[in-house]
Amino acid sequence: MGLEVACLEVACLETGIILQMDGMFNLYLSVNFYFMKKIFAKLIIFLFLLGNCFTLKSQYTSIPDGSFEIYLINLNIDSGPIADGQILNSNAEAIDSLSISSQFISDLTGLEAFTNLRYLQINTYFGSTLPIHTMDSLNELYLNFVSVNNPNLSQNTNLKKIQFTNSSIDTLVITNNTNLEYIGLGSLNCKSIDFSQNANLEILLIQNVSMDSIDITSNQNLIKLVCSDSLNEINLTQNHLLRYVTLENNFISEIDLSQNSKIKSLNLFKNQIDSIDLSFQDSLTLLGLKKNNLTKLDVSNLNFLESLDCDSNHIKILNLQHNPVLRWINCASNNLEQLNVQNGNNHAILIDYEFDTRDNPNLTCIQVDNVAFSNNTWTNKDIQSYFSLNCEYDLGLMQENFTDINLFPNPNHGTFQVKISGLSKRMEIEIYNTIGQKIYHEFTVNSNCAVIETNLSPGIYLLKLKDQAGNQFSTFIVE
Repeated sequence: MGLEVACLEVACLETGIILQMDGMFNLYLSVNFYFMKKIFAKLIIFLFLLGNCFTLKSQYTSIPDGSFEIYLINLNIDSGPIADGQILNSNAEAIDSLSISSQFISDLTGLEAFTNLRYLQINTYFGSTLPIHTMDSLNELYLNFVSVNNPNLSQNTNLKKIQFTNSSIDTLVITNNTNLEYIGLGSLNCKSIDFSQNANLEILLIQNVSMDSIDITSNQNLIKLVCSDSLNEINLTQNHLLRYVTLENNFISEIDLSQNSKIKSLNLFKNQIDSIDLSFQDSLTLLGLKKNNLTKLDVSNLNFLESLDCDSNHIKILNLQHNPVLRWINCASNNLEQLNVQNGNNHAILIDYEFDTRDNPNLTCIQVDNVAFSNNTWTNKDIQSYFSLNCEYDLGLMQENFTDINLFPNPNHGTFQVKISGLSKRMEIEIYNTIGQKIYHEFTVNSNCAVIETNLSPGIYLLKLKDQAGNQFSTFIVE
Protein backbone atom coordinates (compact mmCIF):
# COMPACT_ATOMS: atom_id res chain seq x y z
CA MET A 1 0.00 0.00 0.00
CA GLY A 2 2.84 2.37 0.74
CA LEU A 3 4.31 1.78 -2.73
CA GLU A 4 1.00 2.52 -4.41
CA VAL A 5 0.63 5.78 -2.50
CA ALA A 6 4.15 6.84 -3.45
CA CYS A 7 3.54 6.13 -7.14
CA LEU A 8 0.33 8.08 -7.04
CA GLU A 9 2.09 11.02 -5.42
CA VAL A 10 4.71 11.10 -8.16
CA ALA A 11 2.07 10.87 -10.88
CA CYS A 12 0.18 13.74 -9.32
CA LEU A 13 3.31 15.89 -9.24
CA GLU A 14 4.20 15.14 -12.88
CA THR A 15 0.69 15.82 -14.17
CA GLY A 16 -0.08 18.71 -11.89
CA ILE A 17 -3.20 16.92 -10.66
CA ILE A 18 -3.79 17.54 -6.99
CA LEU A 19 -5.36 14.74 -4.94
CA GLN A 20 -6.24 14.68 -1.29
CA MET A 21 -4.76 11.50 0.17
CA ASP A 22 -3.57 10.59 3.60
CA GLY A 23 -3.51 14.18 4.76
CA MET A 24 -0.85 15.10 2.18
CA PHE A 25 -3.01 17.56 0.22
CA ASN A 26 -1.14 20.65 1.34
CA LEU A 27 2.17 19.03 0.54
CA TYR A 28 1.13 18.17 -2.98
CA LEU A 29 -0.33 21.64 -3.53
CA SER A 30 2.79 23.32 -2.26
CA VAL A 31 5.08 21.19 -4.40
CA ASN A 32 2.93 21.81 -7.50
CA PHE A 33 3.05 25.60 -7.10
CA TYR A 34 6.79 25.46 -6.65
CA PHE A 35 7.35 23.73 -10.00
CA MET A 36 4.86 25.95 -11.86
CA LYS A 37 6.42 29.16 -10.54
CA LYS A 38 9.88 27.97 -11.55
CA ILE A 39 8.78 27.18 -15.10
CA PHE A 40 6.93 30.50 -15.43
CA ALA A 41 9.97 32.44 -14.25
CA LYS A 42 12.15 30.78 -16.88
CA LEU A 43 9.56 31.58 -19.54
CA ILE A 44 9.54 35.26 -18.55
CA ILE A 45 13.33 35.41 -18.72
CA PHE A 46 13.32 33.76 -22.16
CA LEU A 47 10.76 36.16 -23.55
CA PHE A 48 12.67 39.14 -22.14
CA LEU A 49 15.91 38.02 -23.73
CA LEU A 50 14.16 37.34 -27.02
CA GLY A 51 12.62 40.81 -26.99
CA ASN A 52 16.01 42.35 -26.32
CA CYS A 53 17.45 40.49 -29.29
CA PHE A 54 14.78 41.90 -31.60
CA THR A 55 15.23 45.39 -30.16
CA LEU A 56 19.00 45.18 -30.63
CA LYS A 57 18.54 43.93 -34.17
CA SER A 58 16.17 46.81 -35.08
CA GLN A 59 18.81 49.37 -34.05
CA TYR A 60 20.96 48.41 -37.06
CA THR A 61 20.54 48.39 -40.84
CA SER A 62 22.37 45.93 -43.05
CA ILE A 63 25.10 47.18 -45.41
CA PRO A 64 26.16 44.20 -47.55
CA ASP A 65 28.64 46.18 -49.70
CA GLY A 66 31.87 46.45 -47.71
CA SER A 67 33.12 49.31 -49.89
CA PHE A 68 30.04 51.33 -49.01
CA GLU A 69 30.48 50.71 -45.29
CA ILE A 70 34.19 51.56 -45.39
CA TYR A 71 33.27 54.77 -47.21
CA LEU A 72 30.88 55.64 -44.36
CA ILE A 73 33.51 54.70 -41.77
CA ASN A 74 35.97 57.09 -43.44
CA LEU A 75 33.35 59.81 -43.16
CA ASN A 76 33.03 59.03 -39.42
CA ILE A 77 29.38 58.12 -39.93
CA ASP A 78 29.65 54.37 -39.31
CA SER A 79 31.24 53.54 -35.95
CA GLY A 80 33.83 51.14 -37.39
CA PRO A 81 36.77 50.68 -37.14
CA ILE A 82 36.16 47.66 -39.38
CA ALA A 83 33.22 46.80 -41.59
CA ASP A 84 30.75 44.51 -39.85
CA GLY A 85 27.98 44.60 -42.48
CA GLN A 86 25.70 47.00 -40.65
CA ILE A 87 25.27 50.58 -39.50
CA LEU A 88 23.75 51.86 -36.29
CA ASN A 89 20.50 53.57 -37.26
CA SER A 90 21.01 56.44 -34.85
CA ASN A 91 24.31 57.27 -36.60
CA ALA A 92 22.60 57.40 -39.99
CA GLU A 93 19.61 59.33 -38.72
CA ALA A 94 21.90 62.07 -37.36
CA ILE A 95 23.05 62.96 -40.91
CA ASP A 96 21.15 65.52 -43.01
CA SER A 97 23.68 65.94 -45.85
CA LEU A 98 25.60 63.18 -47.63
CA SER A 99 27.89 63.06 -50.68
CA ILE A 100 28.93 59.67 -52.06
CA SER A 101 31.62 59.38 -54.72
CA SER A 102 33.35 56.05 -55.26
CA GLN A 103 33.61 53.82 -58.32
CA PHE A 104 34.12 50.83 -56.04
CA ILE A 105 30.64 50.90 -54.50
CA SER A 106 28.30 48.53 -56.34
CA ASP A 107 25.39 48.34 -53.89
CA LEU A 108 23.88 51.18 -51.88
CA THR A 109 21.67 48.94 -49.76
CA GLY A 110 21.66 50.50 -46.31
CA LEU A 111 21.26 54.02 -47.66
CA GLU A 112 17.62 53.81 -46.57
CA ALA A 113 18.80 54.20 -42.96
CA PHE A 114 19.52 57.88 -43.64
CA THR A 115 15.93 58.90 -43.13
CA ASN A 116 16.64 62.54 -42.24
CA LEU A 117 18.69 63.46 -45.31
CA ARG A 118 17.88 66.81 -46.88
CA TYR A 119 20.78 66.81 -49.37
CA LEU A 120 22.11 63.78 -51.26
CA GLN A 121 24.77 63.73 -53.97
CA ILE A 122 25.94 60.53 -55.67
CA ASN A 123 28.81 60.49 -58.17
CA THR A 124 30.18 57.51 -60.11
CA TYR A 125 27.91 54.72 -58.94
CA PHE A 126 27.46 51.65 -61.14
CA GLY A 127 24.98 49.70 -59.04
CA SER A 128 21.32 49.18 -59.85
CA THR A 129 19.73 50.03 -56.49
CA LEU A 130 18.94 53.47 -55.16
CA PRO A 131 17.01 53.03 -51.89
CA ILE A 132 15.85 56.58 -51.17
CA HIS A 133 12.17 55.80 -50.55
CA THR A 134 12.56 56.45 -46.79
CA MET A 135 13.87 59.98 -47.25
CA ASP A 136 10.68 62.01 -47.12
CA SER A 137 12.62 65.11 -45.97
CA LEU A 138 14.94 65.11 -49.00
CA ASN A 139 15.12 68.56 -50.67
CA GLU A 140 18.04 68.22 -53.08
CA LEU A 141 19.17 65.18 -55.08
CA TYR A 142 22.17 65.11 -57.43
CA LEU A 143 23.10 62.07 -59.54
CA ASN A 144 26.15 62.11 -61.81
CA PHE A 145 27.54 59.07 -63.67
CA VAL A 146 24.94 56.79 -62.12
CA SER A 147 23.81 53.56 -63.77
CA VAL A 148 20.32 53.44 -62.24
CA ASN A 149 17.82 53.37 -65.11
CA ASN A 150 14.66 54.42 -63.34
CA PRO A 151 15.14 56.24 -60.03
CA ASN A 152 12.00 56.02 -57.90
CA LEU A 153 11.21 59.48 -56.56
CA SER A 154 7.57 58.84 -55.73
CA GLN A 155 8.11 59.02 -51.94
CA ASN A 156 10.39 62.05 -52.05
CA THR A 157 7.57 64.56 -52.24
CA ASN A 158 9.55 67.37 -50.58
CA LEU A 159 12.15 67.50 -53.33
CA LYS A 160 12.79 71.03 -54.55
CA LYS A 161 15.89 70.49 -56.67
CA ILE A 162 17.11 67.58 -58.78
CA GLN A 163 20.10 67.42 -61.10
CA PHE A 164 20.81 64.24 -63.05
CA THR A 165 23.74 64.17 -65.50
CA ASN A 166 25.82 61.69 -67.51
CA SER A 167 23.72 58.76 -66.33
CA SER A 168 21.83 55.75 -67.69
CA ILE A 169 18.44 57.14 -66.74
CA ASP A 170 15.92 56.34 -69.48
CA THR A 171 12.71 56.82 -67.49
CA LEU A 172 12.04 59.70 -65.15
CA VAL A 173 8.70 60.09 -63.41
CA ILE A 174 8.31 63.31 -61.42
CA THR A 175 4.53 63.65 -61.29
CA ASN A 176 4.53 63.17 -57.49
CA ASN A 177 7.22 65.79 -56.98
CA THR A 178 5.00 68.85 -57.12
CA ASN A 179 7.36 70.98 -55.01
CA LEU A 180 10.18 70.89 -57.55
CA GLU A 181 11.56 74.35 -58.32
CA TYR A 182 14.74 73.34 -60.16
CA ILE A 183 15.29 70.51 -62.66
CA GLY A 184 18.65 69.99 -64.37
CA LEU A 185 19.05 67.11 -66.81
CA GLY A 186 22.12 66.44 -68.96
CA SER A 187 23.29 63.55 -71.13
CA LEU A 188 20.50 61.11 -70.30
CA ASN A 189 18.53 58.63 -72.42
CA CYS A 190 15.04 59.95 -71.71
CA LYS A 191 12.78 60.30 -74.75
CA SER A 192 10.00 62.16 -72.97
CA ILE A 193 9.27 63.60 -69.54
CA ASP A 194 5.96 64.78 -68.12
CA PHE A 195 6.34 68.22 -66.50
CA SER A 196 2.62 68.91 -66.20
CA GLN A 197 2.47 68.43 -62.40
CA ASN A 198 5.46 70.65 -61.64
CA ALA A 199 3.63 73.96 -61.37
CA ASN A 200 6.24 75.41 -58.98
CA LEU A 201 9.09 74.89 -61.42
CA GLU A 202 11.22 78.02 -61.90
CA ILE A 203 14.37 76.68 -63.57
CA LEU A 204 14.49 73.95 -66.23
CA LEU A 205 17.83 72.96 -67.76
CA ILE A 206 17.89 70.19 -70.39
CA GLN A 207 20.97 69.34 -72.44
CA ASN A 208 21.53 66.30 -74.63
CA VAL A 209 18.53 64.30 -73.44
CA SER A 210 17.30 63.15 -76.89
CA MET A 211 13.86 64.75 -76.69
CA ASP A 212 12.48 66.31 -79.87
CA SER A 213 9.74 68.18 -78.01
CA ILE A 214 8.82 69.27 -74.51
CA ASP A 215 5.56 70.60 -73.12
CA ILE A 216 6.05 73.38 -70.57
CA THR A 217 2.69 75.07 -70.95
CA SER A 218 1.77 74.08 -67.37
CA ASN A 219 4.96 75.58 -65.92
CA GLN A 220 3.81 79.17 -65.71
CA ASN A 221 6.29 80.11 -62.95
CA LEU A 222 9.24 79.28 -65.16
CA ILE A 223 11.93 81.97 -65.05
CA LYS A 224 14.89 80.26 -66.71
CA LEU A 225 14.78 77.76 -69.57
CA VAL A 226 17.78 76.08 -71.16
CA CYS A 227 17.16 73.38 -73.74
CA SER A 228 20.08 72.40 -75.93
CA ASP A 229 18.98 69.23 -77.53
CA SER A 230 17.20 68.25 -80.73
CA LEU A 231 13.93 70.14 -80.41
CA ASN A 232 11.84 70.66 -83.51
CA GLU A 233 9.50 73.14 -81.86
CA ILE A 234 8.64 74.75 -78.56
CA ASN A 235 5.67 76.70 -77.20
CA LEU A 236 6.50 79.56 -74.83
CA THR A 237 3.18 81.39 -74.98
CA GLN A 238 2.17 80.35 -71.44
CA ASN A 239 5.50 81.19 -69.82
CA HIS A 240 5.00 84.90 -69.21
CA LEU A 241 7.62 85.16 -66.44
CA LEU A 242 10.57 83.91 -68.47
CA ARG A 243 13.73 85.99 -68.00
CA TYR A 244 16.46 83.77 -69.45
CA VAL A 245 15.98 81.56 -72.51
CA THR A 246 18.66 79.45 -74.18
CA LEU A 247 17.61 77.10 -76.99
CA GLU A 248 20.88 76.02 -78.63
CA ASN A 249 21.63 73.25 -81.13
CA ASN A 250 18.03 72.53 -82.07
CA PHE A 251 16.00 72.40 -85.27
CA ILE A 252 13.56 75.18 -84.41
CA SER A 253 12.46 77.11 -87.49
CA GLU A 254 10.09 79.60 -85.86
CA ILE A 255 9.43 80.90 -82.39
CA ASP A 256 6.65 83.06 -80.95
CA LEU A 257 7.91 85.47 -78.28
CA SER A 258 4.88 87.74 -78.19
CA GLN A 259 3.97 86.65 -74.64
CA ASN A 260 7.50 86.86 -73.23
CA SER A 261 8.10 90.56 -72.69
CA LYS A 262 10.24 90.02 -69.57
CA ILE A 263 13.07 88.15 -71.31
CA LYS A 264 16.47 89.68 -70.55
CA SER A 265 18.69 87.05 -72.18
CA LEU A 266 17.76 85.20 -75.38
CA ASN A 267 20.14 82.74 -77.01
CA LEU A 268 18.94 80.83 -80.08
CA PHE A 269 22.35 79.70 -81.35
CA LYS A 270 22.36 77.12 -84.14
CA ASN A 271 18.74 76.68 -85.15
CA GLN A 272 16.89 77.13 -88.44
CA ILE A 273 15.11 80.41 -87.74
CA ASP A 274 14.64 82.59 -90.83
CA SER A 275 12.74 85.46 -89.19
CA ILE A 276 12.12 86.67 -85.66
CA ASP A 277 9.87 89.34 -84.17
CA LEU A 278 11.53 91.08 -81.22
CA SER A 279 9.07 93.95 -80.93
CA PHE A 280 7.85 92.74 -77.52
CA GLN A 281 11.31 92.24 -75.97
CA ASP A 282 12.03 95.75 -74.70
CA SER A 283 13.87 94.34 -71.64
CA LEU A 284 16.37 92.33 -73.67
CA THR A 285 20.04 92.85 -72.81
CA LEU A 286 21.65 89.83 -74.47
CA LEU A 287 20.68 88.49 -77.91
CA GLY A 288 22.33 85.47 -79.52
CA LEU A 289 21.18 84.43 -83.00
CA LYS A 290 24.36 82.88 -84.36
CA LYS A 291 24.06 80.22 -87.08
CA ASN A 292 20.48 80.63 -88.22
CA ASN A 293 18.88 81.55 -91.55
CA LEU A 294 18.01 85.18 -90.86
CA THR A 295 17.90 87.57 -93.81
CA LYS A 296 16.92 90.62 -91.78
CA LEU A 297 17.02 91.70 -88.17
CA ASP A 298 15.23 94.61 -86.51
CA VAL A 299 16.53 95.51 -83.04
CA SER A 300 15.45 99.14 -83.09
CA ASN A 301 13.28 98.84 -79.96
CA LEU A 302 15.93 97.09 -77.85
CA ASN A 303 17.17 100.13 -75.95
CA PHE A 304 18.85 98.04 -73.24
CA LEU A 305 20.67 95.66 -75.57
CA GLU A 306 24.28 95.16 -74.44
CA SER A 307 25.37 92.14 -76.47
CA LEU A 308 24.44 91.11 -80.01
CA ASP A 309 25.68 88.00 -81.78
CA CYS A 310 24.15 87.39 -85.20
CA ASP A 311 27.20 85.70 -86.74
CA SER A 312 26.66 83.29 -89.65
CA ASN A 313 23.31 84.40 -91.05
CA HIS A 314 22.27 86.09 -94.31
CA ILE A 315 21.56 89.59 -93.03
CA LYS A 316 22.04 92.47 -95.48
CA ILE A 317 21.12 95.51 -93.40
CA LEU A 318 21.85 96.05 -89.73
CA ASN A 319 21.02 99.31 -87.99
CA LEU A 320 22.23 99.62 -84.40
CA GLN A 321 21.69 103.36 -83.98
CA HIS A 322 18.99 102.85 -81.36
CA ASN A 323 21.02 100.56 -79.10
CA PRO A 324 23.02 103.02 -76.98
CA VAL A 325 24.42 100.57 -74.40
CA LEU A 326 25.91 98.00 -76.78
CA ARG A 327 29.18 96.55 -75.52
CA TRP A 328 29.58 93.51 -77.77
CA ILE A 329 28.79 93.19 -81.51
CA ASN A 330 29.43 90.14 -83.67
CA CYS A 331 27.84 90.25 -87.10
CA ALA A 332 30.55 88.35 -88.97
CA SER A 333 29.81 85.93 -91.82
CA ASN A 334 26.68 87.57 -93.18
CA ASN A 335 25.76 89.30 -96.45
CA LEU A 336 25.99 92.77 -94.96
CA GLU A 337 25.86 95.74 -97.30
CA GLN A 338 24.89 98.32 -94.71
CA LEU A 339 26.03 98.53 -91.07
CA ASN A 340 25.33 101.50 -88.83
CA VAL A 341 26.72 101.36 -85.29
CA GLN A 342 26.59 105.12 -84.74
CA ASN A 343 24.73 104.93 -81.42
CA GLY A 344 26.53 107.72 -79.55
CA ASN A 345 28.35 105.31 -77.24
CA ASN A 346 30.92 103.43 -79.32
CA HIS A 347 33.47 103.91 -76.55
CA ALA A 348 31.63 101.24 -74.57
CA ILE A 349 33.16 98.68 -76.95
CA LEU A 350 36.72 98.93 -75.71
CA ILE A 351 38.22 95.58 -76.71
CA ASP A 352 38.87 94.42 -80.25
CA TYR A 353 37.30 90.98 -79.91
CA GLU A 354 34.04 92.64 -78.84
CA PHE A 355 33.51 93.97 -82.37
CA ASP A 356 33.60 91.62 -85.37
CA THR A 357 32.36 92.27 -88.91
CA ARG A 358 34.67 89.91 -90.80
CA ASP A 359 33.57 87.80 -93.74
CA ASN A 360 31.13 90.33 -95.16
CA PRO A 361 32.54 90.84 -98.66
CA ASN A 362 29.87 93.36 -99.69
CA LEU A 363 30.36 95.60 -96.66
CA THR A 364 32.47 98.65 -97.42
CA CYS A 365 31.42 101.50 -95.19
CA ILE A 366 30.65 101.11 -91.46
CA GLN A 367 29.06 104.18 -89.90
CA VAL A 368 30.49 104.96 -86.44
CA ASP A 369 30.73 107.71 -83.81
CA ASN A 370 34.45 108.35 -84.06
CA VAL A 371 36.58 107.14 -86.94
CA ALA A 372 39.91 107.48 -85.12
CA PHE A 373 38.65 105.52 -82.11
CA SER A 374 37.23 102.77 -84.31
CA ASN A 375 40.39 102.50 -86.39
CA ASN A 376 42.52 102.23 -83.26
CA THR A 377 40.26 99.81 -81.41
CA TRP A 378 38.33 97.61 -83.85
CA THR A 379 40.43 95.63 -86.31
CA ASN A 380 38.19 92.58 -86.80
CA LYS A 381 36.84 93.69 -90.16
CA ASP A 382 37.47 92.87 -93.80
CA ILE A 383 40.14 94.72 -95.72
CA GLN A 384 37.60 96.47 -97.96
CA SER A 385 35.61 97.75 -94.99
CA TYR A 386 36.31 101.15 -93.46
CA PHE A 387 34.80 103.40 -90.81
CA SER A 388 33.04 106.64 -91.59
CA LEU A 389 30.87 109.25 -89.91
CA ASN A 390 28.46 109.23 -92.83
CA CYS A 391 27.97 106.20 -95.03
CA GLU A 392 25.72 107.06 -97.93
CA TYR A 393 24.08 103.67 -97.84
CA ASP A 394 20.54 104.64 -98.63
CA LEU A 395 19.31 101.50 -100.34
CA GLY A 396 16.69 103.50 -102.13
CA LEU A 397 19.51 105.14 -104.10
CA MET A 398 21.81 102.14 -104.43
CA GLN A 399 20.26 100.83 -107.61
CA GLU A 400 21.81 98.06 -109.66
CA ASN A 401 22.37 100.52 -112.49
CA PHE A 402 25.56 99.01 -113.74
CA THR A 403 25.58 95.48 -114.98
CA ASP A 404 29.30 95.24 -114.27
CA ILE A 405 32.04 97.31 -112.62
CA ASN A 406 35.71 96.40 -112.76
CA LEU A 407 38.34 98.32 -110.85
CA PHE A 408 41.93 97.23 -111.51
CA PRO A 409 44.54 96.85 -110.32
CA ASN A 410 43.35 96.59 -106.76
CA PRO A 411 45.41 97.11 -104.64
CA ASN A 412 47.26 99.79 -106.63
CA HIS A 413 49.74 102.66 -106.18
CA GLY A 414 47.28 105.47 -106.83
CA THR A 415 46.62 104.86 -110.53
CA PHE A 416 43.88 102.50 -111.70
CA GLN A 417 41.22 101.94 -114.34
CA VAL A 418 37.49 101.72 -113.90
CA LYS A 419 35.49 99.86 -116.53
CA ILE A 420 31.73 100.13 -116.46
CA SER A 421 29.10 98.50 -118.62
CA GLY A 422 25.57 99.89 -118.77
CA LEU A 423 26.90 103.43 -118.37
CA SER A 424 24.67 106.44 -119.08
CA LYS A 425 25.97 109.46 -120.96
CA ARG A 426 27.35 111.31 -117.96
CA MET A 427 29.19 109.73 -115.01
CA GLU A 428 30.45 111.41 -111.85
CA ILE A 429 33.43 109.82 -110.08
CA GLU A 430 34.23 110.60 -106.45
CA ILE A 431 36.79 109.19 -104.01
CA TYR A 432 36.41 109.36 -100.21
CA ASN A 433 38.84 108.53 -97.44
CA THR A 434 37.92 106.53 -94.35
CA ILE A 435 36.80 109.61 -92.40
CA GLY A 436 34.28 110.56 -95.09
CA GLN A 437 36.24 113.35 -96.76
CA LYS A 438 35.88 113.70 -100.52
CA ILE A 439 39.40 113.84 -101.94
CA TYR A 440 38.84 113.32 -105.67
CA HIS A 441 36.15 114.38 -108.13
CA GLU A 442 35.84 113.88 -111.92
CA PHE A 443 33.20 113.65 -114.67
CA THR A 444 33.30 111.29 -117.64
CA VAL A 445 31.21 111.62 -120.78
CA ASN A 446 30.25 108.82 -123.16
CA SER A 447 32.92 106.47 -121.95
CA ASN A 448 32.75 103.10 -120.28
CA CYS A 449 36.36 103.26 -119.16
CA ALA A 450 38.17 105.82 -117.05
CA VAL A 451 41.82 105.97 -116.05
CA ILE A 452 42.22 107.63 -112.67
CA GLU A 453 45.56 108.96 -111.48
CA THR A 454 45.96 110.15 -107.91
CA ASN A 455 48.66 110.88 -105.37
CA LEU A 456 46.84 109.12 -102.59
CA SER A 457 48.63 107.94 -99.49
CA PRO A 458 48.51 104.22 -98.71
CA GLY A 459 45.17 103.21 -97.23
CA ILE A 460 41.61 102.14 -97.97
CA TYR A 461 39.35 104.36 -100.08
CA LEU A 462 35.79 104.44 -101.31
CA LEU A 463 35.06 104.95 -104.99
CA LYS A 464 31.62 106.41 -105.71
CA LEU A 465 30.21 106.27 -109.23
CA LYS A 466 27.11 108.34 -109.86
CA ASP A 467 24.92 108.75 -112.92
CA GLN A 468 21.36 109.91 -113.53
CA ALA A 469 19.86 106.70 -112.18
CA GLY A 470 21.71 106.41 -108.89
CA ASN A 471 24.91 105.47 -107.07
CA GLN A 472 27.28 102.55 -107.02
CA PHE A 473 30.13 102.03 -104.61
CA SER A 474 33.37 100.12 -104.58
CA THR A 475 36.45 100.14 -102.40
CA PHE A 476 40.10 100.02 -103.34
CA ILE A 477 43.43 99.94 -101.59
CA VAL A 478 46.45 102.11 -102.24
CA GLU A 479 49.73 100.51 -101.23
